Amino acid sequence: MWPLGHNGGWEAFQMDKAILSRVEKQALFHRYPRSLPFTLLAIGLLITTLFVLNIERTDAMARKMTLESDVEAISTELERKASENTAYLRAAAALFGMAEDVSRDEFSRFVAEMSEGHSLRGALGMGWAAWVPAESSTVFEAEQRRLHPDMEYRIYPASSASQDRAVISLLEPRDQANKRALGFDMYSEVTRRTAMQQALRESGPMASGRVQLVQDVGKPPIGGVLIYLPVFNRLEGGRAGSLKGFIYTPIRASNLLETAITGAHRNTGRVAIYDGTPDPSRLLAATPGTFNEDAFATKKVDFSGREWTIVVSADKGAGLTRTSMIVLGLGTLISLLVMAVAWLVTSRAAEDRKVLEWLQAQCGAAYLADARTQSPRQEHPGQCPFDCRADPPPDARH
Repeated sequence: MWPLGHNGGWEAFQMDKAILSRVEKQALFHRYPRSLPFTLLAIGLLITTLFVLNIERTDAMARKMTLESDVEAISTELERKASENTAYLRAAAALFGMAEDVSRDEFSRFVAEMSEGHSLRGALGMGWAAWVPAESSTVFEAEQRRLHPDMEYRIYPASSASQDRAVISLLEPRDQANKRALGFDMYSEVTRRTAMQQALRESGPMASGRVQLVQDVGKPPIGGVLIYLPVFNRLEGGRAGSLKGFIYTPIRASNLLETAITGAHRNTGRVAIYDGTPDPSRLLAATPGTFNEDAFATKKVDFSGREWTIVVSADKGAGLTRTSMIVLGLGTLISLLVMAVAWLVTSRAAEDRKVLEWLQAQCGAAYLADARTQSPRQEHPGQCPFDCRADPPPDARH
């Protein structure tokens, strides 16, 4: 006689076997009921992190390519503006080389007709610095006072009586800032003098190093440069004679940089121009912003015989890119959801295991009680008839 009856025993057997089957499928869950959810969370966060790193690396590569494109475009624009300024200087040099003397009105008309768009090239205008031998300074100053009756023309700064000079006598357009530069001896200042001497050696245009333009005297330090082109007196046969003077153009570096960025149609991060190596003491001009040492591009450019370095750096971001933030948020959320599901599954697996253990304990107790009172009807004495791993009784299958 079966303790629960044939039908009841078979139903208990089937239920016990179903629970065992489920427990065996969930063996991993009830073996590691707590570590598994956290392991899945760690794996999810690791995958999310790898995705974010890949996005950031791709974004960095894209920014690098953009920066290289920007620095190339701005450098090309600066070279173009240097060529334009040089072309106008050569035209003016031809005028001064052919004429015995160029009046103020003639020079004003020339600048108005030939170099009207000087501001688009970063220039403040165009000027003529006459070469004045030391012994001719007094005569030259008196002549200039006659030609400029609207101002008290004088040569400045004072220098040695034996020093030759390159004095500004014409400068257009004749606004208040340019008018203030008339009479300035550019040969008295070492940076300007060095550039003029180089222009003489090369017999061609030469840009100076960083200077504070006379037009900007009294203002905070503003980087400026000048492009000089020497003009010689002509001898018979067209041969070059003695030095007559220098045609030049003053350039405010910040204006030049602004026009170059506009001309290049770029809206990038911080752009800086250095005279030579990129050193703070050699900075000519820079747009607002902070240099980003993690994302920048540099290029050297020849600006009228002077080597400049252009540095373009990306704006410093506040952290991860927007795409990375979205991926990080979604990845973290999904990882937490997977952890929660794993937690529920492991909890259910643990409960199933407890139920199975209880049923097996009950089965064993019932079998022992039955064994004491009756002869068990089973092929293998001593085995619980409700052990889920045992085959069902033969007569319970019908």
